[in-house]
Amino acid sequence: MITEMTSEQEALIPSYREKWRNIALSIERIDQETASEIIQRAYALIGKQPPRIIFCDSPYDYRLKVSEFLRTSEPPDFAQAMGKANDILSGLFEQLGQLSVIAEETLNTAVEQNDTLSPSLEQHIGEKFQQHFSGVLDNEGLERGLDSFKEQLKQEFPQFQPPDELGEGLNTEIEQNNDLFFWLQEQVSPDLQKRVFKQFGNLEDFCRCQIHNPVYRELSALPNINALWSVIHNCVAPDASAGNYSWFDFYISVLGCECHLEKWQASLDLLQSCGYVYPFEHICFICDRPTRISLDEEGRLHAEGEPAIMFTDGFSVHAYRGIPLRDRYIIQVAG
Repeated sequence: MITEMTSEQEALIPSYREKWRNIALSIERIDQETASEIIQRAYALIGKQPPRIIFCDSPYDYRLKVSEFLRTSEPPDFAQAMGKANDILSGLFEQLGQLSVIAEETLNTAVEQNDTLSPSLEQHIGEKFQQHFSGVLDNEGLERGLDSFKEQLKQEFPQFQPPDELGEGLNTEIEQNNDLFFWLQEQVSPDLQKRVFKQFGNLEDFCRCQIHNPVYRELSALPNINALWSVIHNCVAPDASAGNYSWFDFYISVLGCECHLEKWQASLDLLQSCGYVYPFEHICFICDRPTRISLDEEGRLHAEGEPAIMFTDGFSVHAYRGIPLRDRYIIQVAG
C-alpha cells in the first residue's frame, strides 16, 4: 500500500486538475477516424466485436437517431417493475434487517462487559457476522446477487432493455470508472487519500454539475423524443467523468498505482478524443463536442442573451450564473 508522496509529486496535482478540466470543457471538433479506432480498441478489450458507429452532432441528435430503433417498443409498466424489484430484493433487505438487530445486541453486550475494543471480541463479532450474513458482507456475493437481480429484471421486463438492434448498454464496461474507483483506493492509505483529495478540492463541483446535468435537463424538457432510461443514460461523458479521472490519472501516473494498463489507456483515449459516447453491443453513437461553453468568473455556466452551451446542430443550453434557463426566461441584459 502506498503511504507517502514526495513534495515533487504533490506539486504535480494542480497540473492534473487543470488537464482534466480542459478535457471536460474542450470545444475541439473530434476526429472521426481517430474516434472510430479508439472505440474498436475499447470494444476488443472487453471481448466485444467492433460495433457499427454512428456520429451525431449533439446529445439531442443522438436522441433523435436512437429513437428510430425504439418506435416499436412498448411503454414500460413502471408499477409492475417496482413490485417485481421489491420481491427480488426482499430477501436481501430481510438479511440487512437481521444484521442490524444482531449488531445492536452484540454492541450492547460489549458495552456491558466494558470490552468494546477487545481483539477477542472483534474476532467473535466478525466470525458471527460471516457465519450468518456471508451473502451480505462478502463483496463478491453482493456482486453475484446484483447480477442475478439484473438478469431477473431482463427476463421479466424485456421492454426496459434496449432493442436487439442496439444490444446491451456497455457504458460501465467501456469506461472502467467504477472498477478504477475502488481498485485504486485500495492501494493508497486513508491518510494519503485525504491529503491528495484536499489538494484536488471539491471534485463534485469540478465539472459534473457544469455541463452534463444541464444538457440532460434540457433534453428531458423536449417533447416527442422517444427514449428509454437505459438508452438515455448509457453514456460516457468526459465532463461527468473528469472529476474522478483527474485523481485516477494522478494515482496511476504519479503515485504508481497498478491497473489494467491497456484498458486504462483505452478509457483515457476515449474521454480525451471522443466527446459523448453511447456504447451499445452492436451500435456505438459518438456525439461531437459543443462549439461553445461559456462560464463566468467563478466557473459557472453563464451567458447573457446567448446560449452558455451550443452544439453544431443548434441544440443549446442557456444559463445565468450556473442556473439553467428555459427559453421564455432569456433576455438581453442592457449595457
